[in-house]
Amino acid sequence: MNYSKLSKKELLEMVKINNSIISNVPIGFCITDEDGFYEFVNKAYCDIYGYKEDELIGEHFSIVTIDENKKELIELHDKFLNECHELKQEWIVKDKNGDQFNIAASAGKIIGKDGKAKKVTFVSDITEQKKLEKKLKKANLQLKEKAIKDGLTSLYNHSETMERLETEINRRSHTNSPLTIMMLDIDDFRKVNNQFGHIIGDQVLKEMAAEIKNSIRKMDVAGRLGGDEMLIIFPETSLEEAEQIAKRVLNNVRKNKIAGVNVTFSAGLYQHKSEKAKNLIAKADQLMYKAKNNEKNEIVNNND
Repeated sequence: MNYSKLSKKELLEMVKINNSIISNVPIGFCITDEDGFYEFVNKAYCDIYGYKEDELIGEHFSIVTIDENKKELIELHDKFLNECHELKQEWIVKDKNGDQFNIAASAGKIIGKDGKAKKVTFVSDITEQKKLEKKLKKANLQLKEKAIKDGLTSLYNHSETMERLETEINRRSHTNSPLTIMMLDIDDFRKVNNQFGHIIGDQVLKEMAAEIKNSIRKMDVAGRLGGDEMLIIFPETSLEEAEQIAKRVLNNVRKNKIAGVNVTFSAGLYQHKSEKAKNLIAKADQLMYKAKNNEKNEIVNNND
């Protein structure tokens, strides 16, 4: 359109129409001067923050910022007008009542009739979107947990435990750091099931797993291979160091009734040499059965 051919009346009418569109567009829109004071706000902007137009005009934009972000946003405003870099970010802000919510904001720079720079900002309330994202993130984490955790004990399941063992074996091949594992099996677990029933048996497994997790370090990995067989991986840990932790696990199980039942376990402790994962587990398994064939309720290691 050739604006030079329009009459003054037509131009004024066009400006009036444009202002009406801007004022009523469903996205928040504001103009602030070079010092950050509001010169214009549209209805949607006011609705987002819960203010009336005359409550914002002439006020500094920091009226809607939270204290934690105020300094950063003022510095960003000044930097934007000086350097005119792209400004598109998400922020936590507050409304007239002080309630906090999330917005997405994008800004552009214009030059006013006075030759001074002004900032034009478009704002959208994305609070519901953020809530949905949080729910989706939580749901994804729960799905991931279900994929790698045993449903009964919340220990790592068989496949995840084996994968983590492979990872630690690979790490050892590069770092030459020690790696020790422990295979354990609840003593006379079949008798527990027969005497008390499978519901109590399941509770024993759950509480045993909890006792293990409470007794080992954060760096250690505990998994359920199947039935009442469990594997503990001690990364970067010598046989002697792992034995101290293993004894703590055994002593804690001995002194605490598990699901109201006196429970013990037998275990095989083996320090990795050059074995692959399956062979490593097989050697720890042999040591575990050696403990069972002795008097049970003990830990046998590959130095015994």
